[in-house]
Amino acid sequence: EWGGARFVADAPADPEGRTPLLILAQQLGRGWRAGGADWATSAAGVLLTNGADPNRAMPPAGDPSPFAQITGGATPLHLALRAEGPAAEDFVQILLDAGADPNLADVKGVTPLMTAAG
Repeated sequence: EWGGARFVADAPADPEGRTPLLILAQQLGRGWRAGGADWATSAAGVLLTNGADPNRAMPPAGDPSPFAQITGGATPLHLALRAEGPAAEDFVQILLDAGADPNLADVKGVTPLMTAAG
């Protein structure tokens, strides 16, 4: 296992407020693979194993930039549920197994459970 995983798991958010897990959740569905697996899902597993918080959310202001469009209060689970395909399903399961709360609402009052229900 990569020796810097604990450091990255504890990494502060970027200037927009995105944690490493939020950034990985944004990358789902791009088809990028490492060792035969979706790289974002693999990396998320390493981060979560090393203590990353699956419920750490975006700041209330969110990130409205055209390439991000993340609502304030969104968690990695919110973002993973916006993606489609097997990698997204695996990512969601990894987050839930690590304790992600499907009932945490973003600033608009939307929970991951509501997103999953359509």
